Amino acid sequence: MGKNKKYSIYILECCDGSYYTGITSDLQHRVDVHNSAGKYCAQHTKSRRPVKLVFSISNIESGFLARSGEKYIKSLTRAKKEKLIANDENMINLLLKRIFNDDV
Repeated sequence: MGKNKKYSIYILECCDGSYYTGITSDLQHRVDVHNSAGKYCAQHTKSRRPVKLVFSISNIESGFLARSGEKYIKSLTRAKKEKLIANDENMINLLLKRIFNDDV
């Protein structure tokens, strides 16, 4: 992950209703890759296409911070992920605090 890149953490909803969480430096391209089932498509989404982007947080300045946020989202229950997707302010603040290790 390059020095000057900005990263996004994203959640995709798959056609079977499951969620996939990832990070990328090019969000639209990554969503397109997930929908293409090509070489770089995640195994989870390959058989669950089409997928749609349901949540993202962008402009994260380091891959380390983005991975931290991704790991946190992956640890959440489905109900808490759905709160994030619905832009629940408390869940968003918890995520931001986790990513930036700061009081939000």
